[in-house]
Amino acid sequence: MQADSGDCNRFNVDTTVEEDIAATNNVQDGNINTHDVSPSFKYLKDRVNHHTLKALTVHPFQFETMTPVQERVTALLPDITRPWDPEGIMPPDISRPFPPNWQPPVVDWNAPRDILVRAKTGTGKTFAYIIPAIESRFKYVEHHAKLAVVNAGLEGSSSISGRARHAYRRRSAGPLILAPTRELAIQIACDAQKLTTHQRDFVVHLLVGGSGRARQMKDWMESSSDLVVATPGRLRDLLTNEPEFRRGLKNCPMLILDEADTLLSMGFRDDIDAIVSFLPRSPVRQTFLFSATMPRAVRQLASWILSPNHTFIDVTTSEPCLTPRRQKEHMVPTNPAVPCDDELTTHDHIEQFYTLCSTASDQLPTLLKLLAHDQLIRGPSSKVIVFCPTVQTAELFSTLLRSLAEEALPDNATEILTMHSKMKQADRDRTRVSFHKAGRTQDGRPTVLVSSDVSARGVDYPGVTRVIQIGVPSKETMYIHRIGRMARGIDSFGLGKGKENNRPLARADLLLLPWEAGYMKWQLTSLPIKPISVSVLDSQLASLSPKPSTLTTEFLKSAFLEIQRRIDPADVRRTAASLLGYYLPLTPSLRLQPNGVLSGVSSWASECFNVSIPPVTRFPRKFMDAYELSTQSKTKGLFVDGLMVAGPSSLGKAKSKNRSVWEGANTRRKKPKRWY
Repeated sequence: MQADSGDCNRFNVDTTVEEDIAATNNVQDGNINTHDVSPSFKYLKDRVNHHTLKALTVHPFQFETMTPVQERVTALLPDITRPWDPEGIMPPDISRPFPPNWQPPVVDWNAPRDILVRAKTGTGKTFAYIIPAIESRFKYVEHHAKLAVVNAGLEGSSSISGRARHAYRRRSAGPLILAPTRELAIQIACDAQKLTTHQRDFVVHLLVGGSGRARQMKDWMESSSDLVVATPGRLRDLLTNEPEFRRGLKNCPMLILDEADTLLSMGFRDDIDAIVSFLPRSPVRQTFLFSATMPRAVRQLASWILSPNHTFIDVTTSEPCLTPRRQKEHMVPTNPAVPCDDELTTHDHIEQFYTLCSTASDQLPTLLKLLAHDQLIRGPSSKVIVFCPTVQTAELFSTLLRSLAEEALPDNATEILTMHSKMKQADRDRTRVSFHKAGRTQDGRPTVLVSSDVSARGVDYPGVTRVIQIGVPSKETMYIHRIGRMARGIDSFGLGKGKENNRPLARADLLLLPWEAGYMKWQLTSLPIKPISVSVLDSQLASLSPKPSTLTTEFLKSAFLEIQRRIDPADVRRTAASLLGYYLPLTPSLRLQPNGVLSGVSSWASECFNVSIPPVTRFPRKFMDAYELSTQSKTKGLFVDGLMVAGPSSLGKAKSKNRSVWEGANTRRKKPKRWY
């Protein structure tokens, strides 16, 4: 697996880690003002395992400075990773001395062991929790080995301690990390593998969908489980159906939830509850919860899953709630109340614009203009993510861009990649690796990744220069997470809010159709998003391009007309159906009635692709046939936000409070089935 070190800048190291640390110790008094200088990873000398420090500072990562979230979490080391074992702390004969270098486990039931962290996306959260997780595993293994020696009355017996280490590692799994998507889980596992490069026998298990259960079960049975990284659905399946997984995780000492707000928004709360039921309870189990935002659902989860006296660390504000000082080695941080606001935080150094197309037919030409604008500024290093509302739109737009890139974009070697949840895992992995590597060589070429929201959380793609969002995000926080794919960790590396060669370090664009205009008036009002018209964009392109005539709306529309006949109308209708499923639940945010969304999607299909779709039909079967979708034989109607948009009485009131659900004799269930 490939992984990027991602969140920190690098430096060249020609000396050993011991020499680097010795040089660092020459700093007067060994103290550091975290408000003026970013702390160095080398200050972890007495807090983490030597091999972990070597991986961080020498090979493979060559990290130099910490980000704020990394500094504040690792400041709690080593206390936060000491084992919990009140019954085994004392040897049977209290007159017998403890083994050398013995560190007694935590026995104070009131000591904070759980952590709740709020930090902006892209600020290095992954290493903030991987480092303590690995250190926790080392300490638990050594603790059980030393206890075995003490209980056997054979101090200094290396054979007993070796057998005890091996038995414990095979019997009990280490920390468990839950991530919302396969891509993020893979990235976490890759970073953990690289961080344990110098611990050759350290085993990281990756449990995600898309891989065979039989192979995962075989790997689990044949090796130890020092660190487990999983997606909730697959892990719950394995815990429910495989006794070996239940036995291995029954003594799991640490649970880490990354991107907690996304885990909950993706509907994983039931899976999380089920997984926690298989794990030991607090305080035996530590829990770290990381989230970019603190909506009500995250606060409710925190109140249930975390200890009441957990430590809260907030690095999204200018004055964090918790700023541990390194010179205060024994400081116990307090637990301020979790803020009740759902404040949206974003990168201030990312310039943000929205463009309103006058007609639906201007959408594709304007997208091409934005891509061309980035290529004219960045050249071969242009690396853009285009976020689409649904899987079908991602497929359609990637096909269109591949057909038009050579003729419409300044660099005729532009690579177009596609990423969405319906792709096979092997294809997703290849796309992720390809886009990850893009822009790293001088002889590279511009790259565009057309993606659904599967790429919107946690995944690190270095060097992304622009994010373009087609249509409105599903919610305000998703806008933040999408643009968070750029300039990750930049605030912590001393780059500040400057510009490179008088150009912004990163830029975000939101591309809207006329019927989506209400979104900007009522949503995202707290963010610095500025309007930019198509005419202004045209003037910028004219000043940058040696051939501005090839970037006019008329030229791009004529180029599109030549490939329009090759587009299957069925693909357009299926895409339109997916857009209905996406936008109809968003009618409150758009300040539209369902008919407005239906009409907007219909005009999009007819103006852009000359495909006719009736906006409203009275009968659900005809409605679905118009979009070339299948339905069951006894369907009564399609209800959206309590309104019937297709059925016996069109747009009549309905009892259902669900936003989008088919109701019929064969579709009744506890959880309504989403129809897209």
